[in-house]
Amino acid sequence: MHLLDTNTSSEPVRRDPHVLVIVRDTSPFPPFKLHLADGKELRVPHPDFALVTAEHVVVANELPGGVPGSIDLVPYEHIIRLERLSRSTRKAA
Repeated sequence: MHLLDTNTSSEPVRRDPHVLVIVRDTSPFPPFKLHLADGKELRVPHPDFALVTAEHVVVANELPGGVPGSIDLVPYEHIIRLERLSRSTRKAA
């Protein structure tokens, strides 16, 4: 099963944050959404919107025009799953 399959759990991310580095650095980049334990969803439309550190992923929220805005600091254990997004998927208003 592919890491970004919508039915895939995030156990690989919880055990190995480098999974996010691999996904972020894939070419062509596959936009994805992180689903968090509190029900929040964070969209990563471009690799520049995710900074992977040893303990957290920093996700920039997309502003109108597709520019990075405020950030969320997410511990890996809070990630429930990753969801692949269509390249044509636009942020909902």
